[in-house]
Amino acid sequence: MQPKHSGYPTKQPGESYKAPNGQDVPSVITYVDETGGKTNYLSIRQISELLGIEVRWDGQKNRVNLGADPADYVVVGGKKDDGSIPANATKPVLGTVHGPFTEIDPAKAAGKSLTGVLQDNTKVQTTCGYSLEGTFYPEDGQYIVLTVTNNGSAAQTVTAGRALTLGGFEKFTSVDIGAGETLTRAFLIADGAEELESTLAFGVYAKGVSSLSDITVSLKQYK
Repeated sequence: MQPKHSGYPTKQPGESYKAPNGQDVPSVITYVDETGGKTNYLSIRQISELLGIEVRWDGQKNRVNLGADPADYVVVGGKKDDGSIPANATKPVLGTVHGPFTEIDPAKAAGKSLTGVLQDNTKVQTTCGYSLEGTFYPEDGQYIVLTVTNNGSAAQTVTAGRALTLGGFEKFTSVDIGAGETLTRAFLIADGAEELESTLAFGVYAKGVSSLSDITVSLKQYK
C-alpha cells in the first residue's frame, strides 16, 4: 500500500514523534519475540499522516476509521481469533492524563459544590450504545464526575476520552461493568485549560453486537 503523498518524513527506531498533545513518544516500537524475530510498530496517527488521510475513533464500533466516511481503511480493536469479545479493565487507571484532564479517585470530588449538570440520573435503553460529551471550564469547577449504573443483564463497557480539535481521540481506560453494578469516574481539569482542549466524551456500549444497554447515567461538574 503506497502513501498518497510523501509530505511526512519517515522515522527510524529510537527517534521520537510529537503527538497532538505535545508529548514526545517513540516513533517506531520494535518488538523482539521469543525466537529473536523483530516486528516494527507504527502508531495509527503516523500511518494516517503517511497516507494523507483523516483518522477518526468510532467508539460505538470500537475501531479506528482511516479516511472519509465511509472509511477507506478500518483498524478493528475488539475481537479474539475465536470471535469472543475480550474483557476490558474492571476499574480505571487513576493518574492517566490527556490534555488538561487527569482521571482521579472519585472520593476527591466528594463533598464539593455542584456547579453544573449535563445528565441527572438519565435512564436509557438502547441497542446502539449511548454517548455524551461536554466542554468543561476550570473556573466552573475542576471536578467532572460520571456515574453509570447497569440496570440490565448484559455487561457494559464505559469509555472516556478527550476529543482532539483536528480529529482523533485520546482514550482513558475502557472499563467493563456487570449487571447491577455502578461505576463512578472522576476527572480533574487543570487551571488555565482553554476551550479547544477541554472537551470530554463518554460512551456506554453493551458487550455484544445485539445486546441491550439498560443504564442510568449522571454527568456533573463540581468545585
